[in-house]
Amino acid sequence: MIAEYTIRLTPDSKDGSISLMPGSKGKLISSIVLNDDYTLTITYTDGSSTTTGSIRGAQGTGVSGIEKISSVGLVDTYQMTFSDGSTFNFDVNNGEQGEQGIQGEQGIQGEQGISPTVTVQEIENGHQVTITDVNGEHVFVLHNGEQGEQGIQGETGTGIGIDSITYIGTAGLVDTYRITLTDNTYYDFNVTNGKDGAKGTKGDTGEKGDKGDTGATGATGVGISNVEKILTVDNVDTYRITLTDGTSYTFNITNGVSPIVQTQTIPNGHQITIIDASGTQHTFDVMDGTTPTVEVGGRNLLLDSEAERTSPESESASAYVPIYYASEYGSQFFTEDSLLTISAQYTVTGNAEENATIYAQCDNTSINNIVNYGTSSSIYVINQPTGIYKRSFLVTAAQAEYASTHAKYIRFRLKNATDGATLTVKNVKLEIGNRATDYTPAPEDSEVQPITQAEIDAIAI
Repeated sequence: MIAEYTIRLTPDSKDGSISLMPGSKGKLISSIVLNDDYTLTITYTDGSSTTTGSIRGAQGTGVSGIEKISSVGLVDTYQMTFSDGSTFNFDVNNGEQGEQGIQGEQGIQGEQGISPTVTVQEIENGHQVTITDVNGEHVFVLHNGEQGEQGIQGETGTGIGIDSITYIGTAGLVDTYRITLTDNTYYDFNVTNGKDGAKGTKGDTGEKGDKGDTGATGATGVGISNVEKILTVDNVDTYRITLTDGTSYTFNITNGVSPIVQTQTIPNGHQITIIDASGTQHTFDVMDGTTPTVEVGGRNLLLDSEAERTSPESESASAYVPIYYASEYGSQFFTEDSLLTISAQYTVTGNAEENATIYAQCDNTSINNIVNYGTSSSIYVINQPTGIYKRSFLVTAAQAEYASTHAKYIRFRLKNATDGATLTVKNVKLEIGNRATDYTPAPEDSEVQPITQAEIDAIAI
């Protein structure tokens, strides 16, 4: 037989504590039931009952936020706040700037700035975070929410932990990382890396080389026989260009807007330009059946032509970019029927006219090819205000005569533009032949100073 006990509720019995005291007149327990609110209902053999307070375990503690709270010199201090209001601080030391390079020689490379690394390792009941900077490793542990104290069928405590730490971007020397928590909230923080050492002074330019021999006669050229669409996959069309020698090649056009295909007559052939839906410009030359001997350049004939030059704001729909002088070597090619190629990067700002044009000039008239900015039906259309100017041309008799008594130069003009618009050009290159090559400065640039405004004004506009 089960012994008899007397059940006595203690003074704080609202929290669920119960005393069982032996006694001759005690009541027997018939049943104990766990209720939905985690209280217990005790029923006795005499039909009476007693209900206790909640016996559920306490809530676990997790991470609620991470933020940078201060910076002193190269040291950033971060604070991690937990859901119970407690905090934990840690420091991140950034790399220092490298030393200045020695004058005239290759700069001494600055000390290597160490980019702090952050790793997260899952451990039992939490995560271990390791941050490594110039001062070594900093390790701390983030525990998951602890399980509630053991009661009758008590639930496991629920906490918020770190799900991942990821690199999301770089701006200059600053890397940005993101800590994502298990409740899908996240916090971003920055780490500043050490700078590279300063660049050493540019070395002297080597001596000028002798002029190369004239190239051999070019091979017989080919023309376009046919252009046809051969395949469509989703919004991408594939075209095949077949040449007169039987060879062919393919290219893709991404639809969305109709691609623009333009053909421009150039000396001894045609230049084809295709602008696809993304705005990407594809340009290639197709030469006629027989080509004369052509010197293909590579050497820039213009001085001081790398840096940006911007026109004043346009008035009466016109504006001029400051001129580019030819070198002494380049001046000899400003003669009648010289085949030259001019190329440059350009940007038009503040213009709203569809028929605005950009001209390259070697006297008071434009060369025989024009670059248009806008949507007019002219020879060469560019649908965005930033692009590449690239044209081959033959020097006319009038231009050659003008050059014989004036300075030899190239300049750019913005015409038919909205008043207040400007034209900026840079990386301007004039070279011999009919093919543009990548920008390189003139060999003489190391020996010249940039042109002055007085020199620009000396050329009649």
